[in-house]
Amino acid sequence: MVRLVCFAALGAAVLPASASDVPFEPERALSTTTDSARAVVCGDIDRDGDLDIVVASAADSFVRVFRNNNGTIPSFTAQTAATSINTPVCVSLADIDGDGDPDTGLIFVTCPADLSGSSDPGDPAYGVSDGGADSSDFFFFLDQFEGGNALIADYTSTSDPQAPGYGVPDGIVDASDFFFYLDLFALGCD
Repeated sequence: MVRLVCFAALGAAVLPASASDVPFEPERALSTTTDSARAVVCGDIDRDGDLDIVVASAADSFVRVFRNNNGTIPSFTAQTAATSINTPVCVSLADIDGDGDPDTGLIFVTCPADLSGSSDPGDPAYGVSDGGADSSDFFFFLDQFEGGNALIADYTSTSDPQAPGYGVPDGIVDASDFFFYLDLFALGCD
């Protein structure tokens, strides 16, 4: 099970000698059902003076906001902001419409098999999606898979589509990821 966890610093007047000396309170789970959180950003969404948390979950295809409830020990209320978003991988906050409050910006994948416009590492299109699934994407994936690049090649913890971990990255690049990508590649882009 994947848990989304929040740590709050207890505060210190002087910076500690090492990162291991930073005083944090015990972890608190924000969610035990948010699998594959690909992006997390903090901002004052509701303009109440405290930081809220926005999470984009690629495997679950949603964006969830955890609103800070203003306690001295923060507690959060989950709110689903958007569903059925095809593989959100990045989330940001900015005042896009100029009304003074933060808006949510997303980057999402419209074709999960589309990874690269070129199979040549020296080409500027290498690693840049081009809107279609072709041999460039497959060879780019193979390069990342062979190199053990979990940021790109880790797709799943199992190759069984019926298993709960299907489509949920596990931090390990292995044969399950290869077969998962083959499934994506076979689907192509519509």
